[in-house]
Amino acid sequence: SFNLFSNCNKLLNVVLEEGIESLESNAFWYCENLNKLTLPKSLKSIKENVFYKCDKMTMIVCGNSYAEEYAKTNNIRLEYSDKKEINKLKIEDLPSMTYTGSNLKPSVVIIDEEKLVEGTDYTLSYENNKECGLGTVTVRGIGKYIGEVTKNFKIVPKKLSHLEASTTSSTVKLSWEASPEADGYAIYRYSTSSKKYVRIDTVEGNSNTYYGDINRTSATIYNYRV
Repeated sequence: SFNLFSNCNKLLNVVLEEGIESLESNAFWYCENLNKLTLPKSLKSIKENVFYKCDKMTMIVCGNSYAEEYAKTNNIRLEYSDKKEINKLKIEDLPSMTYTGSNLKPSVVIIDEEKLVEGTDYTLSYENNKECGLGTVTVRGIGKYIGEVTKNFKIVPKKLSHLEASTTSSTVKLSWEASPEADGYAIYRYSTSSKKYVRIDTVEGNSNTYYGDINRTSATIYNYRV
């Protein structure tokens, strides 16, 4: 009702229960010592001068509510009654990134009914996000989201162009086009015993684009990666 708690200077903390839809004019007028006010999600209207001179007040609200928008619009200190742990939300796997020589920052998609917004719901910080290997991004919750979670993403070398092979009776000769970002090239040969590619050598220098794998067995298939 109108002037509900006006001039109640001893009022410190108030919790309004679910079901209340409106705060009428001057409801908390001149409640100078009001510290915390908890508003329900059912609230749909706040009339004029409701919080006049309530300069110490922190408003406690539910996310995605009228009260939240009111607090943000009127620059009122804000806390959330329905905080959520960021690490318990759905975070989509991060895509692999191709090495460019610069710091890489893959986008992060976090879902809580709707897609969260960076800067409003969370912040991001990156580490080890330049060189090939595993990069790291740390997601820290803000607003109604609390805690943090760390995710990894792969940084993979840029694919070579025109990798070719020729052979003699005992040597496989590999050649390729130079990659502008490369400091050198790692040579891998598939191992039939370990069922994976094994690094057999390194070619130093960007412009050295040839490798000879000697002492190979004739009439045998070899598979390579550079």
